Formats: sequence, C-alpha cells, structure tokens
Amino acid sequence: MTTEKNLQTKLSESDLSDLEEICRMEKLSKREALREAIKDWIKKKKGFDSGDPLFKDDPLSIDVDQDSSMVDEVVYKKHRKTSS
Repeated sequence: MTTEKNLQTKLSESDLSDLEEICRMEKLSKREALREAIKDWIKKKKGFDSGDPLFKDDPLSIDVDQDSSMVDEVVYKKHRKTSS
C-alpha cells in the first residue's frame, strides 16, 4: 500500500504566476505540475538509471566498420543528390 504525504512550500508571486500560466497552457493542476517537476528534479539529481536497457543492451551491428570516416556516407547517402 502506497502512502502519500502532503508538503507545503512558499513561492514568490512571480513564480506562482508563472506556474499558474504554464498549468493553464498544459491543462494541468498545480499539484500535477509540481509532482512532475519534483520527479524530474529527482531523476536529474540521481543521475542515469543503470538498469535502463539503453545502458545494458549490446550495440547492434550495422555492417559498418567502427570507423567514423564513413558516418556521413551511411547517414546521408539517401539524401545526397547525384550530379548528372
């Protein structure tokens, strides 16, 4: 069972006004916006998640030597115009 705690804080009139404006634009309650902001702040302070598959999976092979000299050719070859 998850328990939640209430927190209180004070904001300047300017910060509160900005928060309310953004909440209106995003169609969020102040409570939802503050929860989102706190979660983002916690993630930023904790650093990357080593359990994230991005950091665990082995890189895929794309049949290109591990040499950066061909990156532009591989990435942009469909976009290059050939001269006639």
